[in-house]
Amino acid sequence: MSGTIADWPTAHGAPLGDAVIRRYPADFVVTEQLVPTEPSGGEHLWLWIEKVSSNTQWVAGQLAEFFGVRKRDVAYAGLKDRHAITRQWFSVWLPGGEKKGVLPPPDHAEFRVLQHVWQAKKIRRGMHSGNHFALILRDVKVSTHGLVQRLQKISAQGVPNYYGSQRFGITFDARPLAIQWSDDRFQRGMQLSAVRSFLFNLQLAQRVKQQRWQTPVLPGWLSWRGSNAGFVADVLDERLQHLLASHELSPSAWLPGIVADPRLAATEEELAALTTHSIWLDQLRERRVLAARRATVLGVNQVEHRIEDDALKLSFILPPGAFATVVLSELFRVVDAAARNASEPGLTT
Repeated sequence: MSGTIADWPTAHGAPLGDAVIRRYPADFVVTEQLVPTEPSGGEHLWLWIEKVSSNTQWVAGQLAEFFGVRKRDVAYAGLKDRHAITRQWFSVWLPGGEKKGVLPPPDHAEFRVLQHVWQAKKIRRGMHSGNHFALILRDVKVSTHGLVQRLQKISAQGVPNYYGSQRFGITFDARPLAIQWSDDRFQRGMQLSAVRSFLFNLQLAQRVKQQRWQTPVLPGWLSWRGSNAGFVADVLDERLQHLLASHELSPSAWLPGIVADPRLAATEEELAALTTHSIWLDQLRERRVLAARRATVLGVNQVEHRIEDDALKLSFILPPGAFATVVLSELFRVVDAAARNASEPGLTT
């Protein structure tokens, strides 16, 4: 596939060296930042699950089978990486389950329940505040001074908010040819996401090349951190400038589709960046996909690091919908050991 994360232009200079990620599942640990309210009781069983080398959809299916419910009765806030150790909340709709004394499933070879609580409401997609990443990068040879400087720059300025290569999978074809949609609803949804993600990255790559990925276009849409929600700003007052500097707000680029809200329309510049893939724009409209906008700046919080021999231990927090590999691409030429044998896309949202 052309246009993988390794191909998109970076913002903070040349790679500091090479690094291998995900040689082992424990090299990539993701912990969802979602703290449930005090137990309210109810018909939704919330399960805090640690999974190893398995994807979120598969675990949801296992839970549905164990409890004898429909797959749509199992909910989660976001998809998490398959080739990793991840911890996230699931909820299962079990009317009357609390009174019947229903218990979580026993430990499985690929996942285990760490905590459970009964709540009145189900988990909704995107209701978490973000994800904490604890990573080990191997075969790293880097100047400590250079690494510290780069991490300070990333902490202060953020990084371009590309969709990571995990969004696309190994079979994605970036050529501007008509997409053959899958008959499977979930897989078709993944295809639609991959297409829109690639078109967004094309726009962002152009702005990075021009060093304008942090600069709002006014009047224009500003996106809130970790959300497609936002508003149109005509001028930047002191408050908005502060929110932009702290990465609570960001300039945005277009997520293609039908424009139901004129405020979410593409600019002439954004449409010009997508002329080579106009056939995809037509197909998205045919699929009745609604247009949206996404932040161009990804704020990276609570960055910590430690070097041990040729391994770099690195941790940080990202908002929902962001990719850790995008941060790593601003540091190293990254080789993803797990992706060599991957047969499906991985994702953290």
